[in-house]
Amino acid sequence: LFPLPRLLAAESPFAREKEVILVCRSGRRSLRAAHKLRQDGYQNVAVLQGGILGWRAEHLLEAIEHGEITAH
Repeated sequence: LFPLPRLLAAESPFAREKEVILVCRSGRRSLRAAHKLRQDGYQNVAVLQGGILGWRAEHLLEAIEHGEITAH
């Protein structure tokens, strides 16, 4: 978990050679974060399109024990 304002204000803590997958509630903050990371030289950045809300609307998520969320 890494808040968008922190990412926009500083150098990313993620290793540039690793894949970075961004997820947020609706997908908007993830897109902003992806743009910033790509500007900073990251090439392997993915965004969960539509965010958690989009996946939930498509019935791609299910709740399990302790409030965790998993993909089908």
